[in-house]
Amino acid sequence: MAGGPTGTVAPAGEGAAPWTPVGEDGGVLAPAQLVASPARYHGRMVTLRGEVIGSIMLRGGHGWVNVGDPVAAVGVWAPAAALRVTRFSGGYARRGDTVLVTGVFHQACPQHGGDPDVHASSLQVVESGAPLEHPVPVWKWAVGATLLGAGAFLAAVARRPTRR
Repeated sequence: MAGGPTGTVAPAGEGAAPWTPVGEDGGVLAPAQLVASPARYHGRMVTLRGEVIGSIMLRGGHGWVNVGDPVAAVGVWAPAAALRVTRFSGGYARRGDTVLVTGVFHQACPQHGGDPDVHASSLQVVESGAPLEHPVPVWKWAVGATLLGAGAFLAAVARRPTRR
């Protein structure tokens, strides 16, 4: 059941038990924290903050997205409507959207082949991604031009006819 434009999704099941997101002091977790202590969070509702990385893979009414930080990434299984609010997936050419995901963490999800994942009940973009620039430093251009010149010189010397 998709909610508003943030991609929030109502928890499944009527009369679901109330929950409190866990993390350090009840706060938001980084993917590295889930990966470092998976047994601590297994089966618990968690709130995760990280960058959308790689491709978003839609599978019918749901889909997968990887949410990462500089150390680790965690797969997130979420309703397709929630995933559609993301605009940028991180990679070499761009920084992905930063999202806040709330859902149940599985250390080894039996539904998804035993991999660790979060079954999201909400996914919200908290910071938009952006294109990244990777300018080439001047010294690299100079080294490249020098090597190109040296290669051309050696090729010319090698093609010169030999005297007998």
